[in-house]
Amino acid sequence: MSAFPQPTPMELASLIVSKTCHDIISPVGASSSAMEMWTTAKDDSTREVAQTLMQKSAVQAVHKLSFVRLAYGAYGDVGGDVDLGEAMDATMPYITDDRTTLAWNLERVIAPKAVAKLAMGLLSLCKDAVPRGGAITIDGTDLTGKAQLTVRGEAKKVIIPQGAEDALSRRFESGIHARNVHLYHLMYLADEVGVRIEPEMDETSVTFKTVPA
Repeated sequence: MSAFPQPTPMELASLIVSKTCHDIISPVGASSSAMEMWTTAKDDSTREVAQTLMQKSAVQAVHKLSFVRLAYGAYGDVGGDVDLGEAMDATMPYITDDRTTLAWNLERVIAPKAVAKLAMGLLSLCKDAVPRGGAITIDGTDLTGKAQLTVRGEAKKVIIPQGAEDALSRRFESGIHARNVHLYHLMYLADEVGVRIEPEMDETSVTFKTVPA
């Protein structure tokens, strides 16, 4: 990845923190608003609505934090391996909701952290591509080596996030910033695993495959 100015390790860490804060602020803010509604409510029905919103927002925040802790954080010692079952446990509640399902078909093995993070990053990107809900699956082989992953999303309408196609082709014409650092992170992980990411898309499906570089 040398065709554009690359961030320093400190800049990369700062951008990922910004990305994480952006993802978490929505449910935290909703929980705060619900708390204010509850404290100022003058009737039981309003308090009930506020309490439901607080509970829902708190659960969403926990799920997002659990996901980003493993997807972007050190998750224990630097380097080393991770149980893909733990990656699944962190990913399932983040991806799934009342509109989106996830079929995690990866074998539960101890794999390099980069493989787990790459799988989680591709699933997060796929979730962004089906914002109105859909069915997402992940399959893979050689999970302890050059992991060959296939992440597929199916929905009534698929929308590739802005800049994703260019980023997956290693084009970052506007540089690296908080809005696309997760895509740069994917490229970084793909290099570490020794693969490249190949996207395929039509109006109702999107597939991200990793193949040996």
